[in-house]
Amino acid sequence: MTAGPRLSLPLALFAVAACRGPLLSYDDEASDGDSHASGSTDETGEDPDPFGCEPWPEPPRGLGMGTTTALSFTDVTTEVGLLDTAYYPGDWPPGCDPEGSGTVGVPCKMELQGGGAAVGDFDEDGWPDIYLTRLGGRDLLFRNLLGEGGGAPAFEELGLERGLVDEFGGNGAAWVDVDGDDDLDLYVTSFDAPGRFWFYRNELRETGVASFVEEAEARGLALDDGLPHFGFSIAVGDYDRDGWLDLYTSEWRPGSAPTLDTNHARLLHNLGPEQPGAFEDTTTAAGASMLMINPAGVHAFAPSFVDLNEDGWPDLAVVSDNGTSRLFWNLGDGSFADGTPKAGVSLERNGMGSAFGDFDGDGHLDWYVSAIFSPDDELECGNPVCGKGGNRLYRSEGPGCFEELGAARQLEVGGWGWGVAMWDPDNDGDLDIVETNGFQVPHGPPGLFFVNNPLRFWRNGSELLGESDFAERSAAVGLLDSGQGRGLVTLDYDRDGDEDLLVVDNSGMFGTGTKLWRNESGDDNAWLDVELDGRAGNRHGVGARIELTREPGGPTQVRVIGVGSHFLGHGEYRAHFGLGPSEAPVAQLRVIWPSGQVSVLSDLDPRQVIELEAR
Repeated sequence: MTAGPRLSLPLALFAVAACRGPLLSYDDEASDGDSHASGSTDETGEDPDPFGCEPWPEPPRGLGMGTTTALSFTDVTTEVGLLDTAYYPGDWPPGCDPEGSGTVGVPCKMELQGGGAAVGDFDEDGWPDIYLTRLGGRDLLFRNLLGEGGGAPAFEELGLERGLVDEFGGNGAAWVDVDGDDDLDLYVTSFDAPGRFWFYRNELRETGVASFVEEAEARGLALDDGLPHFGFSIAVGDYDRDGWLDLYTSEWRPGSAPTLDTNHARLLHNLGPEQPGAFEDTTTAAGASMLMINPAGVHAFAPSFVDLNEDGWPDLAVVSDNGTSRLFWNLGDGSFADGTPKAGVSLERNGMGSAFGDFDGDGHLDWYVSAIFSPDDELECGNPVCGKGGNRLYRSEGPGCFEELGAARQLEVGGWGWGVAMWDPDNDGDLDIVETNGFQVPHGPPGLFFVNNPLRFWRNGSELLGESDFAERSAAVGLLDSGQGRGLVTLDYDRDGDEDLLVVDNSGMFGTGTKLWRNESGDDNAWLDVELDGRAGNRHGVGARIELTREPGGPTQVRVIGVGSHFLGHGEYRAHFGLGPSEAPVAQLRVIWPSGQVSVLSDLDPRQVIELEAR
């Protein structure tokens, strides 16, 4: 087993680091991006549209790289040592046991929605490790052992050994270097008791051992206000472009919860060099509050910092339940404006998970939102916004607007969707979509039973059709799962150049827990991975846009480092590109750093990891 060849390129040394070809260009001046005044209105008193919807220039087209690639997966969960991962290993709370009796309360509904995963190399040995959140048992930290060459099992659980708290009901998680010391810390949201979130500082730089110390309270990350917590996913990004990573925590806060005039869906600003890794709450001041969008409560599931209008400033996209998803445009002055209606998004009735990627190869990020599809016109859930709905695919049409194509691209029907990702498991150069699903409310109405629904894998049909229509192929490729899937992360756990799949099943004490599928596609198609080493406050280059052009004058693939939280899932800070069957060098790789600097490389050999350092 090998991690593959790696090419490390500090920018200051490009003159002597050949990399088969020269550096085409390097712009050492940081771009400030476009800046827009906040809080202004036009003469009608309405908020203006700061971006409009001028169509993007027509780019070179031509998705896919030639032939339809054989694709298959094998469930290797037990083989690799991901053992005893049941989401709720103890007895279910009263009213929650699917086999029991009684009335379902708010706590039970929350627990049935949980189960997350975060992937990152916390000990910096070059191999991705896995953190799993659970209820009814402690969270789990699995260290990847493949770098030691010992063979199976591939993972060893050592959460307690490395200083992680025993039991606290974790839910969302993200590996993130908040203090700029170049090792990955861990931030975890939670359900209710003990009524706070958790932050673990990695001591690798200080002690040489990747162990953890809990410091959420001291850093302003606990959000401990004496109220019950219903935390979900975490977004990571530098929204004010000060060079330090900020956070956004989401919360699904039910209407029956006490004190609806507050919530824990918060925008947390990193105080930067004066107090590295300490945070202040800027939610209201920055115009990013989810309060009062729906008087029934805040229902945010999956936030992401992502630059969707390509002005250089990370926008905030929040997928939210009950018709409340929001797209907050970044105005470039530390504030946001709600641009949801004019952008043509939030058309799903029950937004759950979120993924960003350029599915049609036009060079612009599109937005996929998982939701609920029922064959009946209305779900019997006692809520007027529940209904048929289905998944939504928002295709970027211009800097400020989207066209919804979910049904047109055969993506609408996905059951009760949760975690989702756009990925390229067959390395053919276009993005496919994978989605978990399922829901079962004990003693609830029939419309709330989504049991034994299969995981969905939609393969992008661009190779055969010349356009991005999708076909559901989960059974055909071996992704056989009909459990209660929630969190989902794609990763290359064995570093063989193709992406594997991790899914958290929250079926409870009798469920199988987390599942890992190994990609068995082989070496038919080439690939290229990119890792970035950024500046002090953003060592992993979170938010950097990477553009790969396979052939001169051809279409461009786009990836953004750290853009997605999916749903309770947070992946590696690494960009993966499928290159198709050709072994010819990659014509161009262009990196737009969060600072606005641009690096361009040419003539790169495939099947390697490019490590690029900022000055």
